[in-house]
Amino acid sequence: MKSEFSKEFSPPSGKYKVHVNSGDWKPYSAARLQISMNNPKHTDDKFFAEAEWVAARFDCVQLIVSDTLYKYNIMASHGVDERTAHALARQIGDRWLVDNAKAIAAIPNAQITRWDDWLRHPAFVANHMQVINAYKNDNIFAAEVDRTSELFMRNKGDISEEKRRTYIDLSRIYLLEEIAAFAVMHDEAKMIDVRPGSPLKPVLDLLQSGTVAGAPKGCNKINSVIIDFTRNKGYLG
Repeated sequence: MKSEFSKEFSPPSGKYKVHVNSGDWKPYSAARLQISMNNPKHTDDKFFAEAEWVAARFDCVQLIVSDTLYKYNIMASHGVDERTAHALARQIGDRWLVDNAKAIAAIPNAQITRWDDWLRHPAFVANHMQVINAYKNDNIFAAEVDRTSELFMRNKGDISEEKRRTYIDLSRIYLLEEIAAFAVMHDEAKMIDVRPGSPLKPVLDLLQSGTVAGAPKGCNKINSVIIDFTRNKGYLG
């Protein structure tokens, strides 16, 4: 780890500062930032604050640019086919990397991966099948996944029942793919996920408990620290 726990860290230099809501990052020397596309907490000044925070505390930081995972949102919102949505999501990821280059540069030797890198990982297909089977066979896990899928419907406004069902179905597919990739990541290396809020926390806590029947072995290694942001009163502009 970069420092003793008692070390004084330099104050943030940007408009925001990070505070920890839950989780313990101190036992870890490496962290992952799971970057969700079009999430305002994963871009601009807030992401810069997060980048500074992790750079000061971890020897290794991996950025997971979850760009093509966003294709399910595009399919649900715009009714396009998967291939088109995948290409559009990849372009959004390209733009995110350009727009946030300054923040990324604040992390020395940041390791950048894209979502497709994890889908091509040799262990992904088997992990994905295990997660799907766990959803089919473990009622408690299935209920938590379904509850989280319903949460994604917040702020969608007044839409038809058919559109609502499409959103929920694609959200579930999104979640099962995401969980499978997380299992691969956490089985491959001991890192803590740094998350600016997470509607996934109940699902991830359940997986970490080791009680989900048939879940991939990497699932019980998943661990997160949940952060948020407050205005940096020392920012001089």
